[in-house]
Amino acid sequence: MKKYSFILWILLLALVLGGGYYFLENFGKNATPQEVVDGDSSGESEAPSEPSETPSAEETPSDTEETPVALDAIDKLKVKKPFSPEFTIYNGENEEVTLADYKGKKVILNFWASWCPPCVFEMPEFQALHEVLDPEETVLLAVNLTDGQRETKALADKFIEENDLTLNVLYDTTGSAFYEFKVSSIPQTFIIDEEGTVQYAIMGMTDKKTLDSILERME
Repeated sequence: MKKYSFILWILLLALVLGGGYYFLENFGKNATPQEVVDGDSSGESEAPSEPSETPSAEETPSDTEETPVALDAIDKLKVKKPFSPEFTIYNGENEEVTLADYKGKKVILNFWASWCPPCVFEMPEFQALHEVLDPEETVLLAVNLTDGQRETKALADKFIEENDLTLNVLYDTTGSAFYEFKVSSIPQTFIIDEEGTVQYAIMGMTDKKTLDSILERME
């Protein structure tokens, strides 16, 4: 009888140990971020709510580099399917502005907000480019995501004034351009040809050197 009891205890111990191992293997691990994403099988995509800033070490402007931007790097910024957006935003006098107003000119369209550190960081690059552009050929439009809460026109204007910027600042108070370009994070910059078609897109920070190289490719 004792022999059978001993065997029974051995079997019970094996079951306990095996069950514990199974539990740890299947439920005791912390999921990685990718596993969390892959595990979302809802199949539904939410509309972009509030854009986030997207700094990138590779995109950080450098004052020490003087060599032109490599052509293959520019090629990677070319959009696969050029598109012609339509939107209505507003200037400082609350007058409507559309992309059609600039037809016949190349347009550099940058989405920004004063609360976005990468946007603030790249502003001197845009200011430097703005100062040398021929307004008859190319215009630079700084489109502020003016949601009325996190960013207001007053906050944007204060930032522009405090930093002595003379950029063409426009205000997307209705989200028209935001949704047309499907902006999910800022800063983002789009380069549009004379016909109003988006040809290049830059996710994250950029610099004058990169934009100069793109404009040269479009000549």
